[in-house]
Amino acid sequence: MNRLYVRLYGNLNQLVEQKYQTSFVYTFLLDTTLKDVIESIGIPHTEIGLILLDNKSVGWKTKVRDKARVSFFPLFYSFDVSKISKVYVKLPKLKFICDVHLGKLAKYLRIMGFDCLYENNYKDEEIIKIGTSERRIILTMDRGILKNSKVKYGALIRSKNLRDQLRELDERFNIGKNKKLLSRCILCNKKLKPTTRKKATKKFAYLNDKFYSGFFYCSHCDKIYYKGSHYKKMLDYLENLF
Repeated sequence: MNRLYVRLYGNLNQLVEQKYQTSFVYTFLLDTTLKDVIESIGIPHTEIGLILLDNKSVGWKTKVRDKARVSFFPLFYSFDVSKISKVYVKLPKLKFICDVHLGKLAKYLRIMGFDCLYENNYKDEEIIKIGTSERRIILTMDRGILKNSKVKYGALIRSKNLRDQLRELDERFNIGKNKKLLSRCILCNKKLKPTTRKKATKKFAYLNDKFYSGFFYCSHCDKIYYKGSHYKKMLDYLENLF
């Protein structure tokens, strides 16, 4: 068996069961590529922003040789390593599609104003197809989806806790700085349009109270949103989170 000395940097160690503080030995057969290496370790290729093989930037199809040293670096939205990386894929505008296990995360991303598709009956093939055709970042807890060679943009969600999930995405995509509350419908994901108090009170008479302000309307769901006490609570929640 041939030996490869592997080093994982940044949060990549959090994606594997065994945490490596330094380099570790990976044994392999001939004709093994770097994509084979990282995904057999358990990390999808979508998590990688830069690969150095013996201190030289290389691509996914590069075949590894005995006693070589490889370093894998994570991909972050805020760092552009396109000039040196052979595996870097420039991320599109922040719009997402969530798998069936991330319904609550999808809801909060919509609350924050992000375009986020979600259906509780999505099949893996649908998620991959939509994510690819619409240039959406696939958010999933299923490593298999992100290991699919068709997937360009994706992020593996590690935690089952909503707060931690949002923090993971903030670390990766700076969502805290890009949020825009009351700009998208929580139910259907369509953009909201500003409306007047007069129009809002036709649906809900209590909104005539001066306590309520900032009215928005979803023409698809026929739903009114407004800046009430729940809005202040949500704003405080997100500010404390990030």
